Amino acid sequence: MRIRLSVLFFLIVILNSQNTFSQKADKLILKFAPLSLMDPYGENIHLGSEFISKGPLSFETDFATYILIFDRDNELPRIKDRIGIKIKPEIRYYLNSRKPKSVFYKGFYIANELYLISDKFKRGDTYIHYDHALDTNYLYHDYEKIKRFIIGDNFKIGYQSVTKIKLTFDYYFGLGLKYYNGSYDYEITDPICCPVMRLFEIPVYKGIRPNITFGIKLGYAL
Repeated sequence: MRIRLSVLFFLIVILNSQNTFSQKADKLILKFAPLSLMDPYGENIHLGSEFISKGPLSFETDFATYILIFDRDNELPRIKDRIGIKIKPEIRYYLNSRKPKSVFYKGFYIANELYLISDKFKRGDTYIHYDHALDTNYLYHDYEKIKRFIIGDNFKIGYQSVTKIKLTFDYYFGLGLKYYNGSYDYEITDPICCPVMRLFEIPVYKGIRPNITFGIKLGYAL
């Protein structure tokens, strides 16, 4: 129920913001985040659109869904079967939009971004199990099942460049707070045997934490 209410809240924000800008908007930029295809913990397609007005403000909304892209035959990936969604509505202010003859969706900007993430996945490890009947240890590989719910807010600064053929390059960095709730659907209690690369590990906990976001988006202005 909490996830459904949160999704409904984000959809209301998106619809209200679109109505606010629709009367004056004369530009639409379609965007794509290429680094999302190389996410080691779940490849996803991250798409978005920015609605531009002839003024300092614009509205952007992003949506991502996790999919299996690369064939992993004969491998034991650390994370697999990840499914879920990301929704990220954002309001931004372009700092140079009031300058004479400026491109009003180009240059430095500041922004406020809300975001919602809801997903679930399997996380694999090699475990040590003690067999009481045989009085010995043996190793096996298995996957725990984890689900997450995240809602948060980021303050961002960025720069968007525009080429002569209307391609856009959007670079950004942001800080904020998030409420994180990661829990086990299925947990293995046996001790872990072998170390694996745990850089950018997806944790299991519940609470409020600081958040950092950064990246690049490629776009085309219609």
